[in-house]
Amino acid sequence: MKYKYLKFAERKGTNCDKWDGLQENFGRDDLIPAWVADMDIEAPACVQQALTEAVAHNVYGYYRAPGNLHRVFVDWEKKYHGYAVKEEWIRFAPGVVQSIYWLLQILTDCVPGATDQRGRPVPDRLRCF
Repeated sequence: MKYKYLKFAERKGTNCDKWDGLQENFGRDDLIPAWVADMDIEAPACVQQALTEAVAHNVYGYYRAPGNLHRVFVDWEKKYHGYAVKEEWIRFAPGVVQSIYWLLQILTDCVPGATDQRGRPVPDRLRCF
């Protein structure tokens, strides 16, 4: 099966916060948003098919990571990068934002008067880890 991994999609005007929220979020609409989790390329057909099958199952709950996830990752790193990862180093996270939050908890202390990237005050529950 041949994939078109870089088929770009026009996202402006689709209620996409990344593009359509620039003015509201940053006060300008001439920026180039470079968000980690929001890309402007279409998913490959195999991903669309897997999602279609999951939707057809019609049960939307929380799932566990497959039991072999760590071993598959370790093998991938060794095969493609020559890097030996130990399974005990690996932690499963449900997403990029959660991973960053956990990292901040590990690496930071309480910062009185902290603000976010837009200059808004950070709630106490988020700034004191």
